[in-house]
Amino acid sequence: MGSPLSPAMAEIFMEHLEDIAFKDGFTAFGVKMFKRYVDDIFVIIQTGKEVALLDHLNGLFTGQISFTMEREENGMLAFLDSLVIRDQGLIKTKVYRKPTNSERYLNFHSNHPLNVKKGMITGMVDRAFSLCHEQYLGDEIQHIRQILLRNSYPKHLVEATIKKRMLKLKNPNFSKRQDRDPGMKTICIPYYPGLGEGIRKIARTIGYKVAFTSQPNLLSILRSDKVKI
Repeated sequence: MGSPLSPAMAEIFMEHLEDIAFKDGFTAFGVKMFKRYVDDIFVIIQTGKEVALLDHLNGLFTGQISFTMEREENGMLAFLDSLVIRDQGLIKTKVYRKPTNSERYLNFHSNHPLNVKKGMITGMVDRAFSLCHEQYLGDEIQHIRQILLRNSYPKHLVEATIKKRMLKLKNPNFSKRQDRDPGMKTICIPYYPGLGEGIRKIARTIGYKVAFTSQPNLLSILRSDKVKI
């Protein structure tokens, strides 16, 4: 999916395939649940009918798309970023990481503004709240702490940011930001450690908001294999 159009075209094709495959509904195939994200599909189906469904899907556009199947093991099945767990008649989920996941994230000592690093932490907490059943949430938050510490984040920053985000997620009215002055103008400048924070602080006192822009990296400078349209 190198082209920006690829995800949209893939979604259009999959919607077309789905309309053809299930024009008479799901019940004929014993499907109890059918969820799809582009070409990743999660299905709950009657035992013994899964192969027939796979053959049906693969027979629609032979040579253009081919599906494979992964069955649950020990009551668990990975789907996208979630591990779906069947537990005594209930469906529970938690964050799934591939065995090859290095757990390397933006290092704290990297040349990025502090708000970007805090944003990464809050994003990880948000994902935990979105994907984890309450039974697994505590373990995931603790795992996030360990990941961040291994990526050189100060413990006090990790704890404060996680605590603030968790309070806000549990209580949406917590620390609501007041609307900014609609007359406040925005200045966009490249980020330099120390200097950027100083400029932002001074600009705020005179009614300006500072937004930092990313600088070109070696890949964007040296890469020349993209064909310009």
